Parts: sequence; structure tokens; C-alpha cells
Amino acid sequence: MKIVIFDFEATGLDTETAEPIELGLAVYDFASQRLIKSQSELMYHPSYPQITPKIQRLTNISLDHLMSDSILPHDGILKLAETIQKYDGIAGHNIKGYDLKILERLLIKYFDLPIQTLVHNKLVIDTMTDLPYPLEIKRRDLVSLAAHHGFLNPFPHRALPDAMSTMKLMSLYPFDEVKQLAREPLIRLVPYDDVTTQYEDIREMGFRKDNLIGWFKEVKSSRIALEMAECPFKFVHVSELKTYQAMVSYQDREIAKQAKFKWEPQKRIWFKIMPESIAAEYPSLYGFNVEEI
Repeated sequence: MKIVIFDFEATGLDTETAEPIELGLAVYDFASQRLIKSQSELMYHPSYPQITPKIQRLTNISLDHLMSDSILPHDGILKLAETIQKYDGIAGHNIKGYDLKILERLLIKYFDLPIQTLVHNKLVIDTMTDLPYPLEIKRRDLVSLAAHHGFLNPFPHRALPDAMSTMKLMSLYPFDEVKQLAREPLIRLVPYDDVTTQYEDIREMGFRKDNLIGWFKEVKSSRIALEMAECPFKFVHVSELKTYQAMVSYQDREIAKQAKFKWEPQKRIWFKIMPESIAAEYPSLYGFNVEEI
């Protein structure tokens, strides 16, 4: 099976507005374990937002580089789409959360082409979640993963080196297992109750922070039991969460704050997202009732 591994460097992290400034891609044949082709392109258009100093430091790509050595983003996206069309699947690191979303937006913008048309029946592998990493590997950034597996990415946050590092990671695992994980649903798990104070290293356990639901971890369905056995606290499926209002007066608002409810100014309520079983304990724990909203 021949897979296109690609990576974008872009003007920001918001996939709705970020514009790609570099494309790196590698085509790898997992049957013969050989690199078929690799390609790197800088991309720029005068309509792009300002390339911030932070992005320039992170990528080591300056505006001068882009002005003198780049192709138009339309042409770069066309090259990528034509390459994807030829092969069996696509892969990338956090591709489902970032690169694929940018590609989806730009395919519509430049070619009025739905991404489903391009990737229909193709395998999509995200090395953040679709490799059978040992449970002791908690950090999933590309630099940490490379170091844990005994190699270094010499130019992190450059598109082609990142794509090649992703390819290297994939090559270290049985491809049949990778395919199976890639086809499994991704389940979002959240701590049963607030655990931030008890476990200050929760980020090191592979959890990420969402402004609305708090800490969460995305796990493939077949690995949930393994994760639960290793985790020092209980967690639940995100579908078990509900939104509750704290039934407190203005004078008692500090109690809601202490219970980590958030203020919603438009509705003028204190609310919190949590499992029903936890909500049932609030009258005894904090002395106020909660109602589902």
C-alpha cells in the first residue's frame, strides 16, 4: 500500500484562517518499505496575513524566503491533490485535527472540490492516534515521539522533515495494526470529576484542555480498556456529560465559583458540564442544588 504523508506549515493554528506557507510530502510504499518520492514547496500569495515573528522563528521561514522562492498556494494545493489521487491513502501527524481541515477549505476555495471526493475509499492515518504506541508513551508531539523511538527530526516545524519523521514513525509499527487502528472510531474520554489539583501532570498523561469540557483524551475504541487500566483516576465517555446550572443566588455566587462552575453572562447563569452521577452529589458536597439545562 502506497501512502502520501504530508504536512503544512502555516500562518497560524486556526484552521479556518491559517494559510499554508510550506508543503512537504513523501510517498512511501509500505509493502516494499521504500520511499517513492518526496517534495517540498514554499507557498505564498500577497493576500496572505502578516507572517508573524513567532511563526518565522518557529519555522525559520522568512517573508524574504516566501517572496523569492515560493509558488502560489493554488499550485501547491493542486500538486498535493494530484499526488493524493494517485495513491492508496494519506497520513500525517495531527492530520485530522489540522492539515486535513486546511486542505478541505482550500480545495473548496480553489477548485470547488469536496474533500470527500478526493479521499473517498482512501485510508486516512493520523500518527497522533493511529499507531499502537506503548502505554508509557504519553506525549504525542512529533519531536517527543521521534526521540522516544530513537531518532531526531533535524528540522522540526519544517514541512518535509516533519513529513519524513511521520513516515519513519509509521514504518516502525506493523502496518496491518496501523490500518486497523486508523479505521476504528476515536472516542473522547474525560475525567470522571475534576482531577487537575490531584494530578498536576495530567498533561503528561496525554490529556488536553478544552475550554468548555475541560481535560479530555482521545483514544481508539480497542485501546480504552488498556487506558483505563493504566490511568490512576476514573474517566467516562464524553457522551455521558450533561450541562448543569448551579441554583445559587447572587450572594452565593462564590460557592459556584469554588465548585468550578462558569458564568454565562447572556443567560446570567452559572453552569458546568459533568456526568449525571457527579451532579447528584453536589447538594451534599457544596450545599446547593443543580438542574440540567
